[in-house]
Amino acid sequence: MASSTASATTGLRRFVIGGVPEHFNVPIIRSIAAGAFRRHGLDVEFKVCHGGTGEQLRMLAAGELDGCVALTEGLVSGAYLQRLVANGPTSASYRLLGTYVKSPLTWAISTAPNSSLDASSLEGARIGISRFYSGSHLIPIFHALRKKWSTPYQFVECGNFANLRDSVVAGNSDAFLWEVATTRKWFDDGTLRFAGTVVPDWPAFSLAISCKQSDMGSALAEGVRSALSDWASLSDQDKISTVTHHMPSYAPKDVASWLEGVQFADHTEVAGVSGMDVATIVQMLSEAKVIEDSPEYPVKELCNPFTTVSD
Repeated sequence: MASSTASATTGLRRFVIGGVPEHFNVPIIRSIAAGAFRRHGLDVEFKVCHGGTGEQLRMLAAGELDGCVALTEGLVSGAYLQRLVANGPTSASYRLLGTYVKSPLTWAISTAPNSSLDASSLEGARIGISRFYSGSHLIPIFHALRKKWSTPYQFVECGNFANLRDSVVAGNSDAFLWEVATTRKWFDDGTLRFAGTVVPDWPAFSLAISCKQSDMGSALAEGVRSALSDWASLSDQDKISTVTHHMPSYAPKDVASWLEGVQFADHTEVAGVSGMDVATIVQMLSEAKVIEDSPEYPVKELCNPFTTVSD
């Protein structure tokens, strides 16, 4: 289980943070190795979550994670759903802490090589997802609402990226959505076919912290600030080398392309949540009936006490 027990020898509080094994998390992984979080009193372990945001939410609820870096729409969805079923705010498993990547995520639509589907013809398709309430589940719903489609998708739960890839190749699903740079390797070698992109209207990744470790919100935010500050000081070439060192599956050209568009949160945003972004996501979830009969919870109720909520 995750634990914040202080070490008898170091006085540091142990903290397990989960995240997907993707390039976005390299600044944190790099800073853990360099001891940046120790400067703020935390002994941090990064736990790889291959199953995406859905898996991270389950692990937070089970006490296997103390916090996570996850897709914003998944964290907001989970925060609202747990408030709907919780017996008061203290029984919720986590709260939002702040923003990690403020630029929106570019989702690539992947199909089998012989498919003719594209972004405009996915209505009613069999869509592979890692888990329900993950980004791979929620972003297709956002896309369908934007297109005003009436025929629902048939979702095929696959667990992780490798199974999603194999599912479309085998013909068990028609398409799936995943971050573009992570998927590009399989477009380049012909395993998958690129069928377009979907870009939502909110920050890509946010930070969440377990309610049981609520008092560590300030230290976690300071550690992430240090990680992002250290990352910003690197040259683009050093960033490319660092990503490919930690994540060898990424080609340097794909990392370079990603760097051109990504924007990490600034100092204030790391412990800040935009009420407008949350409202946009909740409206989408309500229209899609992922959240039904949702009361208007104040955004502050979904956030860590250390978090600043802006309009």
